[in-house]
Amino acid sequence: MPSDPSSRTSSADLELPPGPSYPTPFHYFRELRKDPLAYYRSLVEEYGAIACVKMWPRRQIVTSLPHQHRHVLIDQIDRYPKGITFARRKDIGGEGLFFSEGELWKRQRRSMMPSFRKSALVELVPHMTDGAVAFLGRMEKRVGEPAFNIAPEMAKLAMDIACRAFFGCDILDRAQSLHEALWASSQYTGHVSTNPLAPPIWFPTKLNRQARRALQTMYGAIDELIAENRERAGEDNVLARLNAFVEDGQMSERQLRYEMWTLLNAGHETTATTLAFAFSLLSENPTARERVEEEADALHGRPPSYADLESLAHTNRVVRETLRLFPPAWGTGRECIEDDVIDGYRIPAGSIMTLLLFVTQKDPEFWEDPERFDPDRFLPERSADRHEEAWCPFGLGGRRCIGEDFAMMEATIALAAVAQRLELRLAPGAKVEGQVYGIGPMRPAAGLPMTVHRRGERAGDAP
Repeated sequence: MPSDPSSRTSSADLELPPGPSYPTPFHYFRELRKDPLAYYRSLVEEYGAIACVKMWPRRQIVTSLPHQHRHVLIDQIDRYPKGITFARRKDIGGEGLFFSEGELWKRQRRSMMPSFRKSALVELVPHMTDGAVAFLGRMEKRVGEPAFNIAPEMAKLAMDIACRAFFGCDILDRAQSLHEALWASSQYTGHVSTNPLAPPIWFPTKLNRQARRALQTMYGAIDELIAENRERAGEDNVLARLNAFVEDGQMSERQLRYEMWTLLNAGHETTATTLAFAFSLLSENPTARERVEEEADALHGRPPSYADLESLAHTNRVVRETLRLFPPAWGTGRECIEDDVIDGYRIPAGSIMTLLLFVTQKDPEFWEDPERFDPDRFLPERSADRHEEAWCPFGLGGRRCIGEDFAMMEATIALAAVAQRLELRLAPGAKVEGQVYGIGPMRPAAGLPMTVHRRGERAGDAP
């Protein structure tokens, strides 16, 4: 049932959504931390599409249907800022585009949006291709090696492409240390988000010391990239454009560093995780893999270009289906600042909203056989009657991920480039599962051990 704005005046007479009660937040977080994805799935299964976790001092309202997400993220966006749900994460990313709000966010979004329009992305495709070809070269050297976890290699690939595209330079020698620093910072934010009494970052705990070292690594590298970009005056890339805003006083140096952190973090996390899962799913589904290879073969040995994206339609659907099954951004949070009503239930001011995007993307109401890997479910004829917001791995509304088109193009090009010459095979017995730490991004649960083979090589063949 859609939200009824006219009933807000009498919302005090309405019931809260059904759900469990906890005597303190500590009891709730203790249960949540065991397996956040399983906890939220069970909550929806037991109480329905909207539920309320009752505890002092704030209730948590959980939503799982597209129209509920739209209500929070689009229709009534002013009632639902990010607010307290992201406050502690600013220890890491400051007031960058992901965390900022209000006029600051609007100004920064306007500054960065021209670099992410499709017309601008055409100029970035060669960087994606160069990064993918370099990755292909590294993987060819691993043909015949024992199985290894592919996830860190995908992180290097995504970090390399992000830096080539955004900063105009190849930082492969620094990619691993940057990825590890971003991982450490993610552990910190996951911890503080599920531990109400977690001390501030300056307090000398082991986790806080790791987080501070990670910050030194990240922002040290960012400062180097900014300085190097300024020395190469005359370039036209994302960082050069933002540097111009700093020079004419439209952006502070501090804000520039926050935005660079946002680009590095968001610019590699989604693609790295998506590619790792995609190659694993293709290994488990040889028919889908062969169709990716057919599209790659149609390029006749040349690297993919922007003009080829339309002909890589199945490969693009593989990326979409991977993001449906394993969305790195599996949910998002907001703070309700004014009493509201959703689906006839009272939503009190002060409630924490948790939007379960990953549940939406496996809801059988919108997805036939939702646990099955089926890229062709995104064919136009099979998507026509589906709610347009049932697929939402990049969020919804004005705060939808600014890099969505970049990420989709990057992942499609990388899959096609590798498929031209190599096949990645999942190690026997390996499971493709996602998990989260705290309430951080979804990642492979226990790594994804894979071996590298030349196309057409049979299992057991000598390299």
